Amino acid sequence: QHTLHKVGNDWWVSWWSPSCANAIYSTFRFQFDNNSNAVWSDWITSNSGTNDPTSGGVDSSASHASDPNGYGYLVHVPFYEEPQPYDTCEYYKSPYSDYVPFGVPDFDQKQNGWTGMPYGGWSYCGPVALADCFWWMDSRFEIPGSPPPPTVNDNYPLVQSYNPLVVTDDHDPSNVIPLVDSLAFYSNCNPTTQGTWIMDLFYGARQWISNHGLDTVDNNLKLNLIPSPDFDLIKEKVLESENVIMLLGFYENIGGECCRLGGHYVTAAGVCTTETRICISDPWFDNNEGEPPLSPHVPSVHNDAQYISGPHGTIHHDAYNAINTQLPCAHPQPPIVELTDYPDDWNYIGNFLEMNQTEPPMPPCQYIGTEIYTMVDWIIEISPCCHYRGNVDDIIGPAGPIDVADLTYLVAYLFSGGQPPPCIEQGNVDGIVGPAGPIDVADITYLVGFLFSGGPPPPACP
Repeated sequence: QHTLHKVGNDWWVSWWSPSCANAIYSTFRFQFDNNSNAVWSDWITSNSGTNDPTSGGVDSSASHASDPNGYGYLVHVPFYEEPQPYDTCEYYKSPYSDYVPFGVPDFDQKQNGWTGMPYGGWSYCGPVALADCFWWMDSRFEIPGSPPPPTVNDNYPLVQSYNPLVVTDDHDPSNVIPLVDSLAFYSNCNPTTQGTWIMDLFYGARQWISNHGLDTVDNNLKLNLIPSPDFDLIKEKVLESENVIMLLGFYENIGGECCRLGGHYVTAAGVCTTETRICISDPWFDNNEGEPPLSPHVPSVHNDAQYISGPHGTIHHDAYNAINTQLPCAHPQPPIVELTDYPDDWNYIGNFLEMNQTEPPMPPCQYIGTEIYTMVDWIIEISPCCHYRGNVDDIIGPAGPIDVADLTYLVAYLFSGGQPPPCIEQGNVDGIVGPAGPIDVADITYLVGFLFSGGPPPPACP
């Protein structure tokens, strides 16, 4: 017989004969039926009659260090393959101290009665995915090193405390539900709707940003709505550290026509650069934690942003293979990217029947039991306008993001009544806000030095 047990801080596998009262007393040959090269490993035989293998030692591997192979005293260790990590994605959205300690949050939609029509399923994935985005971006623009909750510290207006009775930090776990409820109101998601229409989520997010003073020339977040993106575009946006919400569509081929069974919103949390995989914060599944079929904890656990589908305490989100492909059926606006290993068994995603409509809307249909395809119908890109200081005209030309056209644009703006830069921060070439404001003659001097005199490149955007 054998058993695995711990002695002190060490783990041992012990063998013994059940027909003997004491452990093996005579010298014993250790040999395993294995074709790998023989290697020395620590072993000992004892006669102590206890479960401590080091007590009453009779023989050990140390006594046979000079014995040649073939004498039976070598332990043949079976082939060992290093366990694979939960994913191999090299890039994740950054963690911040106040308060996304493991990257993009992973809030859960299965709480607070967030259900809707037409069949009473959990329907608030749109506002929850938007909350994941806004919470992460609000944390990104907090003062670096800001303390986490419960310390009250709020220096960026995108997410605020919505608790009317108690003063709490904007990133306190108790703030998740009122934040999602507020975003649901903006995006026309409530118990009488069929989730969230893609256009409602986009315009709701834009209105939220405007109402929080973040659409001005000095403090500008931009939104783009993109249909049927390919994988390279999604990867590019995520690597630029932009927020990307994906509307997934679940499709079935019925007689050559694409039946869109329903839709579901998720948030991109990371991406692989050497393989086509996307890591997501999913309001419905926590795949790394074994869901589906069942979650190991109640949904509210993830309201503390340190807990994601990791395992907890690691920056690992649910990762899925993504390929550019074509649906085998007719579609008015064919999506391109399929998540080939998303858990789209109908028992798991039937909750979304007729929910979260795309644009143009597709007629309702019922599942008939054939293969389901999980496609990326749309993405909503939410990002600071600034990507490259010095890219004054916001155009990336053949020479790259910064060229002579940017200098021409900047001169025209300052001296000829030209249009302001589409993103003021990109026109603030030196990154300094002077007495005249973020853009002044010093920015022209800096840009000329960079383009023509070997001067330093403009500093990075915030």
